[in-house]
Amino acid sequence: MRDERMRALATAARTLVGYGHLTSEASSAVESLSARLGLPVRCIVEWNRVVLVDIDGRAHTTVHVRPEAINMARVNATLRAIDSLPASGDIGDRELARLNSRLDEAASISHAPLWLFVLACIAGAWGLALIYGARSPLSYLLIALAAGVGGCMRRWLGAHGIAVPGQALAAAMLAGILGGVADHLGIASAARLVAVCPAMILVPGPHLINGALDVTGKNVTVGWHRLVYGGIILAAISGGLVVGLLLVGSDLPVTAGARTPSLWVDALAAALAAMAFSVYFSMPLTQAAWPILVGGLIHAGRWILMVSCGVNVINADLAACILAGLVLSAVAHRKRLSFAGVGFAAIVALVPGIYLFRAVAGMVQLTARPSTVVVVGIAQDFSTALLILAAMTFGLILSHGFITRWRAAVR
Repeated sequence: MRDERMRALATAARTLVGYGHLTSEASSAVESLSARLGLPVRCIVEWNRVVLVDIDGRAHTTVHVRPEAINMARVNATLRAIDSLPASGDIGDRELARLNSRLDEAASISHAPLWLFVLACIAGAWGLALIYGARSPLSYLLIALAAGVGGCMRRWLGAHGIAVPGQALAAAMLAGILGGVADHLGIASAARLVAVCPAMILVPGPHLINGALDVTGKNVTVGWHRLVYGGIILAAISGGLVVGLLLVGSDLPVTAGARTPSLWVDALAAALAAMAFSVYFSMPLTQAAWPILVGGLIHAGRWILMVSCGVNVINADLAACILAGLVLSAVAHRKRLSFAGVGFAAIVALVPGIYLFRAVAGMVQLTARPSTVVVVGIAQDFSTALLILAAMTFGLILSHGFITRWRAAVR
């Protein structure tokens, strides 16, 4: 009986921590399950393992995890299985067997099928292209080719044991090559959106959001691991993009700007990007409606702040993320969703990937053509990207913390 109870705890911990749930909430869920099973443990989350320690500290069980993939369907099904147990009382053999069956089923839910994943890659890249003002129909065709083939490459490489940074590097390099081809054909915008947009959909948002929330909470060590891992993926994306452009004799201009679309195009494109990332995270369609709706609304509000009110991009992104965090924190708690998944899907269109990519490209250009203009451009792009990321992170942490503490206070 004890072995079966511990197996249930290990399965729940492996799924929640390994597939994108917030660290603090995953620990709370596992400890809540242990109390319901009459086997109270303390859940200690580390980067690649979870340690379940008996409440008296005399025994422990180590559960190995790989927190790389994001699968909200697995997380949500696991949370529902935990919630199906009574808060207190004896759990018989039949109930325990049913629980383990439900947890095993939750842990085996597949990711989005390849055809849907590829369509989501294309839709996400098109959404970002609309936001940045791409106009040429041929550009959209090349963006679809880069994003779709890149999605197939990522799945194929993953099936052959290549880690996420390697998958991102390969997909970004392909985007850079096709972006360079578009440049030589004379159909590329100055911002090289054919290369940039397929690369931006590779950004590891849930790792960065989870890491930031961990660092500001009680899980500093695992938080830093998540941030470093996310940073490695970002470096792979940036490097792959720049190398791909260089391979075909092109580059990413440091000073290139992007066009601003109309309000309704901006909002619909942000909703399209949110829908794409909901598919990436294997989020059920009924739950994906929340990040899609919130993503479109906050981008519309951001557009009004920037275009109509003259607010700069950093403050506009801060306001957008505060609003998104307030709404989605409440929704995530009520609907038993993972905040990192729905949160990043909603704000993905705000991520300053284009600034990071231009800064890296500028550093490469400095090795061949040192220029004061390039140095200034690199400094501006890096500082803008870092300030936007800081504003987005602060907005999410502030709003999520407020909702969490408010709910605790009203209980």
